[in-house]
Amino acid sequence: VSWKLLNTSDYNIVNFISGLAGRKLAEKEESAFIAGTGTGQPKGIRTETLTSVAQAGDSLSYQDLVNLYFLLPAQYRGNAVFITSAMGAKAVVGLRDGENRPIFAPGQPLDELFRKPLLESTDIPENLAGTTTEILFGDPYYYWIKDGQQIAMATQDVIERLQTKIVVYQAVDGKLALTEAFVKLTAVKVTEAS
Repeated sequence: VSWKLLNTSDYNIVNFISGLAGRKLAEKEESAFIAGTGTGQPKGIRTETLTSVAQAGDSLSYQDLVNLYFLLPAQYRGNAVFITSAMGAKAVVGLRDGENRPIFAPGQPLDELFRKPLLESTDIPENLAGTTTEILFGDPYYYWIKDGQQIAMATQDVIERLQTKIVVYQAVDGKLALTEAFVKLTAVKVTEAS
């Protein structure tokens, strides 16, 4: 950042840039917790080998969700959450019964399923096997996160360029300690109602 900008701005540029960088680091961290490879980043829940069941029909049904719920061993259901893409969340919220009535009635929180949080993640693809996505269900307590270095910022003057260098850094790792604490519904497809 140029010294001229730092010295003439009405706004604290260093705080502004560090805030933007901190937000970007948090996004990268969340992305790694879901889809990280484990090489140079945390290993994400999706990249673990999880017990899974495929959607039974051409579109998501209530029974698919019941099957997923009971696929997870009982001891992990108490604190479990559902995690899916926007496409998966749309499929869940759009479910209808045999009389074409919404299963999740108006007034019921759209971010809950079986009284469990329904979380949306941009890191679960919506184009698996063409046009399908997946729904994860499990207890996040068993995803262990190690903060090696809390988020921090340092500045350094670069005199020959009349600039200040701003460095925002963090060290974090994560891994699913018990793979049996999460299960997955695969081949989730949204079929539009007519």
